[in-house]
Amino acid sequence: MVAENGENRVVVLEDDQDVEAALSSTLQAERELEKELESMLTIVSESSRSRIEKFEELAIKAHGIDKEAKELKDLVSGARRLSDKVSSRVRELDEHYRRCEEALTRVEDIIALRGCAEGVRAALAASDLVKASEHVARYLEFGERTKAELDSESGSFASVTHVKESIADLTVAIQRKADLAVEGDSLEEVLGVAKLFVLVGKSEEGLSRFCDFLKSAIHKESAEDVRLLLIETDPEEPTRDEPHVTCLTRLYESVAAYFDEVEETTSQLFGSQGIVSLAKHLQNQCDTEATRIISRYTQERRLDEVMGLISQRSADARVLDPILDEKAIISQRSMRYFDFLSGRVYSVLEQDEAYAPRETTDAIKQQEIETMLSPKSARTSTPKGSIRTPSVPTSARPEISRLEAAELEFATFLQDCALRKSLEEITTRYISIEAYFMQENILKAIRIDDPPTQSSSGRTSTAVDDIFFVLQKCIRRAVSYANLLTLCAVINYVNLAIGVELLDFIKRRLKETEAVLENVSSSKGDRLNTRFLVEPPSKHSDDRQSRYGYAVALNNAYQSSEYSIRLRGEVEKKANQAFPNPGDHAQINAVLAQLSESSRVFAMTAEQGLDQLATAVTSRLSAATSAVSGVSYLLGEAEYQDQERCERFMNVFLQTVENQAMSDLERFLIDSVWDGLIRRLAEWSAKTIELALMGTTAGTSPKRLNALGALQLDRDIRSLSTFFATNSKRGTVRDIFARLSQISMLVNFENPSEVYDLWGANAGGMTWRLTPTEVRKGLSLRVDFSADAIKNLRL
Repeated sequence: MVAENGENRVVVLEDDQDVEAALSSTLQAERELEKELESMLTIVSESSRSRIEKFEELAIKAHGIDKEAKELKDLVSGARRLSDKVSSRVRELDEHYRRCEEALTRVEDIIALRGCAEGVRAALAASDLVKASEHVARYLEFGERTKAELDSESGSFASVTHVKESIADLTVAIQRKADLAVEGDSLEEVLGVAKLFVLVGKSEEGLSRFCDFLKSAIHKESAEDVRLLLIETDPEEPTRDEPHVTCLTRLYESVAAYFDEVEETTSQLFGSQGIVSLAKHLQNQCDTEATRIISRYTQERRLDEVMGLISQRSADARVLDPILDEKAIISQRSMRYFDFLSGRVYSVLEQDEAYAPRETTDAIKQQEIETMLSPKSARTSTPKGSIRTPSVPTSARPEISRLEAAELEFATFLQDCALRKSLEEITTRYISIEAYFMQENILKAIRIDDPPTQSSSGRTSTAVDDIFFVLQKCIRRAVSYANLLTLCAVINYVNLAIGVELLDFIKRRLKETEAVLENVSSSKGDRLNTRFLVEPPSKHSDDRQSRYGYAVALNNAYQSSEYSIRLRGEVEKKANQAFPNPGDHAQINAVLAQLSESSRVFAMTAEQGLDQLATAVTSRLSAATSAVSGVSYLLGEAEYQDQERCERFMNVFLQTVENQAMSDLERFLIDSVWDGLIRRLAEWSAKTIELALMGTTAGTSPKRLNALGALQLDRDIRSLSTFFATNSKRGTVRDIFARLSQISMLVNFENPSEVYDLWGANAGGMTWRLTPTEVRKGLSLRVDFSADAIKNLRL
């Protein structure tokens, strides 16, 4: 019997044979296990014996290595002792060599010092200042420490004393020569003296004497120009420029010429700081001469008196025009002069290595590499997304702001100079005079406003052209003024003039002349009487009263809108050329935006006036309306073939529109006004015909069409569209007839279901102007289309 309990298996033997069999099996298994155990013990024994043999061999080898290591240690110790002896001897030899070098250098310095002392004395005795200065320059090349050591030695004390005494005597001699050279007129001689000052270590004094000479030369030339142009010249003699403007221009040219001539030499002698100092000295002299010329200009032009008359609103605008031109020229040439001077100084500073950004030294770079590769750096991780800043001493960081600081310092100097302050005063007066000049001329143009003459090609009154001519002139002058703030101020005054004086004038003229529209709508006759729209509504003695009719007033409004946009485009182009900085462009565009707004207001005013005109002329088209009401599109074959009869309706309609609404009005309207009127007439025509077709007018029923009538409708709509497109000059009117064209297309289908070919996804590039309800209504105009088929359309 066998019983199983979990993983244990219990066998129950019930007879002797089973017991003997089980015992025999167990003994056999025991013998097999003993064999396997003996085999495993044999393998382990052999492996252990092999390892023991290897360990014995390693012990023998290790004993030999220990012996060799001790020998190597003794050898290294001997080499170290020998190298210590050699390095000590080398350091001793290097010290002896250094002392020999110092001794030789000291001997050479003493010999050179004696040579300098003897050379200076000999050159001074021969009055050769150049040679003497060269010997002094050699002495000055010695370092301060070297000169102090030579001064303390008894052997060279006398030579040092002689050199110092000779330098003092030489400096006095050079100063005397400098005084004579500055009083003269030779630039070469002054440059030679300046070089002597540099050689003897008096660079600042040499630069000062050199600048004094240039300032004296500029003063002489300016004084001569003032004498010739302002004192001895006949005031009545015509000249290209105003004399004061000419004097100021020559002053700028003189300063620029001297700076250009001596820039290279000054840079070689005194460096970039010498260039900056030269520019400041020349600018100070220019301030003196320029303010004197500007003061004389102010007095002779009586600008204080002119400003008083302007405040009293009694100045003559004709007198102000040349003054404004002169001020603009003065400012423009002054700005060019400042640009020249600052540009040259900035260029020199940028080329100077002293202002170049300092680079990190090799030692600091090596330190950064070691820091990044060190274990501490590896353990200290940088957060993701952040940038690790190298630990660099502050003194080693790039000093890129030194150049900017130097440029800013010179720009501040120019901004605070006396000439700049004089120009600011001129600018303040210029803006006030320009604003007065602009306003007075605009008011005068309105006072003398006349209609266009028959001989002229214009269709606007004289005021519009005159006003925009004045505005254009003022803005062009402001652009040439070469000052951004001045330009923006003048543009703001232009915006004010357009938005107040001109807009009020346009609206007033339309209001004065709109009374004639009643005469237009109530007048009798087969043709439109254009006299009502061209001639003034009444005769008045008041100068402010209109001298022309509604058509000209309407032209004025549209023309003012176009002129405003054109003026903005011209100003924007010229201003962007004069001021290339993108930041300046944004500032200019900000003030020019008001011109676009003024154009929009003019256009809106004109549109309102044109709507009134269109209403007046369309009220005369009762005959055209009657023609539409009486037409029938239920045609037989004979009637359709009768082209004259079939086209009679459209001929009557178009002839009525042309005679009663258009007539010869085209020659009195500018193109934009004419196109606006044509568009409104086209809209009225399309709406009138559509209302008649669809029967949406009270008391009327929809037109009924058969197949031939549908073809005739298509022909009529094409004739209508062609008529208005032919009369339009610059615009398009075909979009106005899109609804009519789609109605014509619907009634020309062979059956209502054809609409699916052009509806929804099948429409392609076609845009439906009709709603689904209007599509069904259009299809229902065909007498042979089933009402049920139309009703069942899924649109």
